[in-house]
Amino acid sequence: MAKEMGLVTLEDRSHGRIHVRVESANVTITVKPMTQQAVELKVRARNQFLMPEIEIAQAVYNGILERL
Repeated sequence: MAKEMGLVTLEDRSHGRIHVRVESANVTITVKPMTQQAVELKVRARNQFLMPEIEIAQAVYNGILERL
């Protein structure tokens, strides 16, 4: 999903983190195991001034959920 929306700059499987450049925002996707059947998914998008880009974060999050 992330590869379709932008340019992947980092994939760190050991820490469950992906960094993607989407439009004008740097997006960080974090996946943290909670139980054997559940994970916590966080998506954070920031512009060049480190201000939140909520619409971009929501679009990435919703795109991931649609694929589950």
